[in-house]
Amino acid sequence: MDGKSVKKTIWKCVNYNKGKCKGRVHLEDNKIYVVNGIHNHPPDTEKITNKKIMDAVRHEARNSIKPPQRIVAEVSEALSVGEIAVLPPVEYMSRTIRRSRKRMKVSLKSKVSLHKMPYQVLNSYPRKIEVDIQLACTN
Repeated sequence: MDGKSVKKTIWKCVNYNKGKCKGRVHLEDNKIYVVNGIHNHPPDTEKITNKKIMDAVRHEARNSIKPPQRIVAEVSEALSVGEIAVLPPVEYMSRTIRRSRKRMKVSLKSKVSLHKMPYQVLNSYPRKIEVDIQLACTN
């Protein structure tokens, strides 16, 4: 994505930085209104698939406290055989999850007060959260 405002989103080609490709799509209210479909390269479906997969992994890493192995497994379950064939190595995906969380300062061991935790988080890991809450209350 190149830019985003309240109503308008501009997507640029994934080869913009390396290949200086000028391909773009402008969306307004999720409707395409400008397309610059002139690319200076053939389509690379493998690269696009990998980008979509890694975007899903990063999104899940930022929005949950699931362990990296579980995130990788859940993202992989939704993929076709062809997409699994071009999947990045598990170590790469796990490292991406750790880095995403480090940038946001999110950790599985972070102690958060009960009233600040989303309902879904409370239901996903009750034993671990219970221990962390007890430790936080004693400090």
